[in-house]
Amino acid sequence: MAGPRGLLPLCLLAFCLAGFSFVRGQVLFKGCDVKTTFVTHVPCTSCAAIKKQTCPSGWLRELPDQITQDCRYEVQLGGSMVSMSGCRRKCRKQVVQKACCPGYWGSRCHECPGGAETPCNGHGTCLDGMDRNGTCVCQENFRGSACQECQDPNRFGPDCQSVCSCVHGVCNHGPRGDGSCLCFAGYTGPHCDQELPVCQELRCPQNTQCSAEAPSCRCLPGYTQQGSECRAPNPCWPSPCSLLAQCSVSPKGQAQCHCPENYHGDGMVCLPKDPCTDNLGGCPSNSTLCVYQKPGQAFCTCRPGLVSINSNASAGCFAFCSPFSCDRSATCQVTADGKTSCVCRESEVGDGRACYGHLLHEVQKATQTGRVFLQLRVAVAMMDQGCREILTTAGPFTVLVPSVSSFSSRTMNASLAQQLCRQHIIAGQHILEDTRTQQTRRWWTLAGQEITVTFNQFTKYSYKYKDQPQQTFNIYKANNIAANGVFHVVTGLRWQAPSGTPGDPKRTIGQILASTEAFSRFETILENCGLPSILDGPGPFTVFAPSNEAVDSLRDGRLIYLFTAGLSKLQELVRYHIYNHGQLTVEKLISKGRILTMANQVLAVNISEEGRILLGPEGVPLQRVDVMAANGVIHMLDGILLPPTILPILPKHCSEEQHKIVAGSCVDCQALNTSTCPPNSVKLDIFPKECVYIHDPTGLNVLKKGCASYCNQTIMEQGCCKGFFGPDCTQCPGGFSNPCYGKGNCSDGIQGNGACLCFPDYKGIACHICSNPNKHGEQCQEDCGCVHGLCDNRPGSGGVCQQGTCAPGFSGRFCNESMGDCGPTGLAQHCHLHARCVSQEGVARCRCLDGFEGDGFSCTPSNPCSHPDRGGCSENAECVPGSLGTHHCTCHKGWSGDGRVCVAIDECELDVRGGCHTDALCSYVGPGQSRCTCKLGFAGDGYQCSPIDPCRAGNGGCHGLATCRAVGGGQRVCTCPPGFGGDGFSCYGDIFRELEANAHFSIFYQWLKSAGITLPADRRVTALVPSEAAVRQLSPEDRAFWLQPRTLPNLVRAHFLQGALFEEELARLGGQEVATLNPTTRWEIRNISGRVWVQNASVDVADLLATNGVLHILSQVLLPPRGDVPGGQGLLQQLDLVPAFSLFRELLQHHGLVPQIEAATAYTIFVPTNRSLEAQGNSSHLDADTVRHHVVLGEALSMETLRKGGHRNSLLGPAHWIVFYNHSGQPEVNHVPLEGPMLEAPGRSLIGLSGVLTVGSSRCLHSHAEALREKCVNCTRRFRCTQGFQLQDTPRKSCVYRSGFSFSRGCSYTCAKKIQVPDCCPGFFGTLCEPCPGGLGGVCSGHGQCQDRFLGSGECHCHEGFHGTACEVCELGRYGPNCTGVCDCAHGLCQEGLQGDGSCVCNVGWQGLRCDQKITSPQCPRKCDPNANCVQDSAGASTCACAAGYSGNGIFCSEVDPCAHGHGGCSPHANCTKVAPGQRTCTCQDGYMGDGELCQEINSCLIHHGGCHIHAECIPTGPQQVSCSCREGYSGDGIRTCELLDPCSKNNGGCSPYATCKSTGDGQRTCTCDTAHTVGDGLTCRARVGLTLGRRCWDRHQALNGGRPKSELTLAPPGAPEG
Repeated sequence: MAGPRGLLPLCLLAFCLAGFSFVRGQVLFKGCDVKTTFVTHVPCTSCAAIKKQTCPSGWLRELPDQITQDCRYEVQLGGSMVSMSGCRRKCRKQVVQKACCPGYWGSRCHECPGGAETPCNGHGTCLDGMDRNGTCVCQENFRGSACQECQDPNRFGPDCQSVCSCVHGVCNHGPRGDGSCLCFAGYTGPHCDQELPVCQELRCPQNTQCSAEAPSCRCLPGYTQQGSECRAPNPCWPSPCSLLAQCSVSPKGQAQCHCPENYHGDGMVCLPKDPCTDNLGGCPSNSTLCVYQKPGQAFCTCRPGLVSINSNASAGCFAFCSPFSCDRSATCQVTADGKTSCVCRESEVGDGRACYGHLLHEVQKATQTGRVFLQLRVAVAMMDQGCREILTTAGPFTVLVPSVSSFSSRTMNASLAQQLCRQHIIAGQHILEDTRTQQTRRWWTLAGQEITVTFNQFTKYSYKYKDQPQQTFNIYKANNIAANGVFHVVTGLRWQAPSGTPGDPKRTIGQILASTEAFSRFETILENCGLPSILDGPGPFTVFAPSNEAVDSLRDGRLIYLFTAGLSKLQELVRYHIYNHGQLTVEKLISKGRILTMANQVLAVNISEEGRILLGPEGVPLQRVDVMAANGVIHMLDGILLPPTILPILPKHCSEEQHKIVAGSCVDCQALNTSTCPPNSVKLDIFPKECVYIHDPTGLNVLKKGCASYCNQTIMEQGCCKGFFGPDCTQCPGGFSNPCYGKGNCSDGIQGNGACLCFPDYKGIACHICSNPNKHGEQCQEDCGCVHGLCDNRPGSGGVCQQGTCAPGFSGRFCNESMGDCGPTGLAQHCHLHARCVSQEGVARCRCLDGFEGDGFSCTPSNPCSHPDRGGCSENAECVPGSLGTHHCTCHKGWSGDGRVCVAIDECELDVRGGCHTDALCSYVGPGQSRCTCKLGFAGDGYQCSPIDPCRAGNGGCHGLATCRAVGGGQRVCTCPPGFGGDGFSCYGDIFRELEANAHFSIFYQWLKSAGITLPADRRVTALVPSEAAVRQLSPEDRAFWLQPRTLPNLVRAHFLQGALFEEELARLGGQEVATLNPTTRWEIRNISGRVWVQNASVDVADLLATNGVLHILSQVLLPPRGDVPGGQGLLQQLDLVPAFSLFRELLQHHGLVPQIEAATAYTIFVPTNRSLEAQGNSSHLDADTVRHHVVLGEALSMETLRKGGHRNSLLGPAHWIVFYNHSGQPEVNHVPLEGPMLEAPGRSLIGLSGVLTVGSSRCLHSHAEALREKCVNCTRRFRCTQGFQLQDTPRKSCVYRSGFSFSRGCSYTCAKKIQVPDCCPGFFGTLCEPCPGGLGGVCSGHGQCQDRFLGSGECHCHEGFHGTACEVCELGRYGPNCTGVCDCAHGLCQEGLQGDGSCVCNVGWQGLRCDQKITSPQCPRKCDPNANCVQDSAGASTCACAAGYSGNGIFCSEVDPCAHGHGGCSPHANCTKVAPGQRTCTCQDGYMGDGELCQEINSCLIHHGGCHIHAECIPTGPQQVSCSCREGYSGDGIRTCELLDPCSKNNGGCSPYATCKSTGDGQRTCTCDTAHTVGDGLTCRARVGLTLGRRCWDRHQALNGGRPKSELTLAPPGAPEG
């Protein structure tokens, strides 16, 4: 069979040569020989050498001669194997192949047993054919050499299925038997099972028969009677054996057949032995043929072309190399199959007899051997010095070798040779034939010159250079053979050097491109593509630079797109023009054939019929080659290379039109028609949207409510057309016109990833494989033709088997060719050494073994990768050869797939995202290539991205009061402070905060604070804020009247309207009066020419936002009628209302405290009643501090506040607290109960007390530590510490500070601040600094140490011997003033304690000083009480004395109840319990703690902080009662929440009124002056000089003109007078 290249026998001419031999009328021989024409090809070689190559021995050329250019050969050039296109010749041979006709077998074609017509009697299969032995393989139920008998002797019939039923007889059995019975004597019937009495009586001998008709004994047929016996017949007569066999009788009387010597068989059939069928008769199979001579004899003969030693072919034959077998350029060798072969070196090619080296070698050899009579020495010198590497390491080339006289006046040097030789070399192998079909042809030299070759009948071939048409060169000797091409000897040498771009080995590729006009367009692309400049690097590189004209061909819109939106495609295009793995000069470029560019895409290199070097799928020709540089080489293109992955260049964007409603610009609602819509939008005639905008009249910079028009905006949403995907709209696998090869749906669209979702019958990354492994075809519906292997189930595969998957014993494209031996006498003898004969459907063919390819008669090692289809690998895959002709396909870098289909890898779709940082965008550039760009808000190279904190500069664009918080991705969130409204870009607080924050409102804000006005918390209000100019216009009389504490609240309340009334609403109220927060004051609203007036003041700036209302700036101060101001009562008048407060009234007046109290915004006075002062004695002489201790300024306390508990500073300062307690619902102040009336008025509270508050301070302030701050500033700058800190007189230290984006060296200054830490004085403890136990006796009664101070518990640690809560008693069993005595009473009570003397009072029945003497015989004259003892008195007389715990005269004694008098000495807050006569225990009541004799309220604050918040103060207000109040700087309920207050929320954080206070989030704040109008450190802001001078001029101008426009607002500098 033909090899993989389809080299099949062209024709099979079969006819039967029937030969007959007769022996005794039998046909012994019948042959049907087959005449076959075999076809083979000579080995592939250079097309110039093929005409000299002859067919192998025994083969003839086809007529006419058939030469095909459909193969490739390999030759070693420059140390590497180069594959080149070659030619091969077709040869033929006719062979008569001996064969037996059907039904005949063996080398002599003997007839099969049973006859040729019905071999084996039709009951078996005859092993016929020349290579078989004629044996019958019988069917079931048959046996015998010709299957002529039944397997079971007891069966009969044609199928041997019937069973004989003869009981006493012989059955007619066998295939021809009918089953009839021949009965023995004495029996009858069809089955011989009926007795025949008449015959039984005869007693016939064995093998006889008897019948009723003739009752006598007769021998069975075939038996003979000898005497009284019937003997069996002679089995050998007649002989059942073959004519050639001998017959003998076995001991059992059966015939035995034996074939004679040199025959074989069972005797019935004897066949001659053919030694050639057994191991080729012992003949060497690789060099001889076996010829049958006679039975048992054969002889060996040499194969054609071989000889034997001593004419003994059986010893083997061999080929013989004679001196004339090969040319002297070749080496004659005997091949493994025993033939001679002319072998060439790896660097040479041959024509079957001679060998040829590379072009330079052959030209030199032609000169040396004199094959060319013309002079070639100049040509050799030119080629050797100028193009040696080209002509010796690559190919194929065609060289025009000039024949120049060596006596020429010109000499050849290296420089000249390099300029001239390339214009004599054409890429490719161009053979000149003597033909008239092509009169003219064109060639292109490596120097880029066009040559026209002309054929005529006389001069044969001649040529001209296009740039020198006047000069003609003739070709004298054409088609000279070389391993890497062909050379033609021509008449002359072109001495004129080619024009072109010279190289410069001293400059880089980048420098050459930048300085050469011919590459200027490509240089522009390189500079603007966004890729790093690598062409000035070390390299080496190969750059294919398109000409300027080629780049200009993209000026149809594609180039503009590439430079703008298609930058990633432009980068891919640039990479496609660069090879970064070496310097590929033209010869290397041609030899490689395919190169993998920086774009991870293959660039194919081909040679046209004209010799032009073409690149890429479009075949872009090289215009100029080998422009050498220091780091590589440049080849100029006559076009531009477009990588397939970027096609089409112009993206297939299919945009969709969408609409959305957006807001226009925010403007004043009265000028809504000035609201502008965004681009591509139309204004809608619907109700406008409310918004906020910054209003900035004269630098006011305030937020104002406004309106914005609604607009319908048209947006073109960009998308990809069908078949394109991703941000760059890349083609889907299979191309945009046929995505997924039409076998699936591509995930296209701008959000798609290009993945193919295959239809049910397909699978694979491009749906290029049938999902059913046994189907193929375009629709995957055709059954695979693969028989014994794995089906190649790709559409279009033809259903062949996958390579290397054939089951053992099978081969071929469909694995259907059996590997059975064709027999030694058949076709197998003609197959190649590396082939074997296989049988396919009965037809024998020669098949090359695995790993070889050819037609079976000629087999060469197989390399699928050298085939034109590269083993079926994808264009973007590498074909990797394996062992024994196998290969596998591996996708190139940047591609994925099975190698047969490779799909570009989009690194951005992988988990690693091209190595890009999490905060970077990944952009697809090309296969396996991506570009990383940090997202908006991040900085870096894309592989490392760091977030840019947008809040660092300008607070991130947030409002000055807002907190800017970076949320990642360069984004930030602006959040207004708690209690403020707005979106973070604009923030506004309540009316108080807005007034406090803006320097323009500072005077009115001071009025508001001084008046102590509290705005309603449950409803919104409108603030009418007079401008600074309006305040200055107040007359001195009005100023004196309205700014006094009594009338200022009425003035301020008159500037607040009830409800939040915006300008539009005020305009609608024109002609009506509106109510103010002053109950007696109402203002008339007027609307004059669209301008709103309130009473006599116009609204200059309206609708300034606040969380609890709205502010309007007025041109005048609104002055209520003076008659509306109530006279009001002062402090003394209020005290006069309560007669019981008269004495304390006199004390306040006496010490001059009334003006100070009345000047406060609010106050509370705890007034001791006259009764409590009279009980004090000398009531009129209470000192001033004692009186001040009863006053709290700044707050009017209510009874509810007192009941909640807490503390306030008295007028004496923070070291003197007034603490509120609540005992059983009775409020107390410093443990003094309230008494008498309580007067409450706005801002004042007068509360009666039942006693006088003592001054004794329990709080002390300690300088706890120093707070240090260091700051590094410019040494020349005057530095001052912030408020509260003092500059330390210490040596300045050098430091580094940041200035803008750079760092500078400066000086370090240190500021210090003494921190006063409040604490309890010694002897006081807890948060309220309560006195330690001990009372009048001193701290711990002077007998212990108190755990005092702010963190102390008040517990007394008693000295030795003392005990009690206040160490007020002796320990049990101790006595004396120092508790040093120790009681020693055995049976009695000791007189212990501080007043005791240690004496013992005995129990009943005991006496003695220690009560240790038992009374045995009382001697008392009278009978004592049972609870008395008879003892001797001091005079020695016996008397009765009550025992311990009893009292009486001894005659009568009663129990002593210690609790009955003075509560038993227990604390008033304890329970006294008698436990024995004269003994008691004291137990503190609930809510108190102590030893019972001294009980104090349980301080719940000492247990888990009383349940208060961690940032709250816990104040005990009664037994198990606490008050929780958030500490200063925090707000909340004190129990669940205490949140940090914004330090800027009160009094502008201590900053200047003209400064912006900004909370830093940790309880701290920064103060920044309004840079537009003031300068300073924030704590103090001064007006700029220009503004001050400007205003003075303005004021002077106003004085001269007598007025000013109402709408003008100016900034009053700090400290300026209000008038």
